[in-house]
Amino acid sequence: GAPDPPAGAVALALGTEGPRGREQVRPQADGRAARTRYRTRARHGPASLLELELDTGRTHQIRAHLAALGHPVLGDPRHGTPAASALARRLGVPRLFLHAGRLVVPPLGPDDPAGPRTFDEPLPPELAAALR
Repeated sequence: GAPDPPAGAVALALGTEGPRGREQVRPQADGRAARTRYRTRARHGPASLLELELDTGRTHQIRAHLAALGHPVLGDPRHGTPAASALARRLGVPRLFLHAGRLVVPPLGPDDPAGPRTFDEPLPPELAAALR
């Protein structure tokens, strides 16, 4: 689908629920604060390509926030929907369609001579093939 609005932020506290080994991260009022900014980069039929920026780094944050928006990550067996799973199979997506294209590491301290470090990584071939 397409998030509406096409850009924004999800600020939902996250917590875990469910039996050990099968826990799911979900929005919970008494959970830990979490915020994800998103921007729609492109529409591809029944799916959208999003660019995400995390203001916090909670476990499964992206997966839980996008599922809460009603737009789970393609190929997500825990937070996805049957329709999203069927689309992932049809597109040949063998895993979560989730990729850290850019990682920015802040300076390790005020005297860090390297300053912030940025690492860029292209989309893996199996995910690029699904986009084509």
